[in-house]
Amino acid sequence: TRAVWSADWMGRPFQGIRQQDVDDAWLKLSDKLKTAEEAALSPGLQGGYHKLLATAYGAQLTCSSCQGKGRHQDIEMFSLQLALPATKAKVEDLLHREFGKQHVEEGTLCPELCKAAHPQLQKFHTVTQWPPVLVLTLKRFSGGLQKITTPMEHTERLLLDGTHHYLLWGVIVHGGGTIAAGHYTAYVRREGALWLLCD
Repeated sequence: TRAVWSADWMGRPFQGIRQQDVDDAWLKLSDKLKTAEEAALSPGLQGGYHKLLATAYGAQLTCSSCQGKGRHQDIEMFSLQLALPATKAKVEDLLHREFGKQHVEEGTLCPELCKAAHPQLQKFHTVTQWPPVLVLTLKRFSGGLQKITTPMEHTERLLLDGTHHYLLWGVIVHGGGTIAAGHYTAYVRREGALWLLCD
């Protein structure tokens, strides 16, 4: 605990008045918590932090030209980062787009190295384990300082894969036009329909 909550846990990039993306801070804190927890446990055991927040999903490359499939990669994330579209969208739509068929960059090789001149490649992301506590990050600062201002629609309840129900408990909001300036506030559910504004 002392290692996680010491004054320098964020490191030099987060000291002083330097403005940073809140997701960078969350990822750094997540890594610190995971490392501290693993150090305190016997090898192979998972602590409460891991069980609460880890989302497990798999990624696989397939070729429809030869029906070949690449090695299935298992990935764990403590925050699902969702790219924002150019037009207004729902959180559910972003999740369906992220965990499904994805675009494959030109020049990617077929997993079976088939002889097709232009192999038809597809990449699939599939969630294998949803966590009890789901953390979503909307990537509003991607590829530059300017903020992506696409409006998002969301409800207080989220149903994923028809079986996993989530209730919204908190939202972190950035006020400002760029990553170099602005102010973060948070809305936190206290109980029932009561919300607190943390400024």
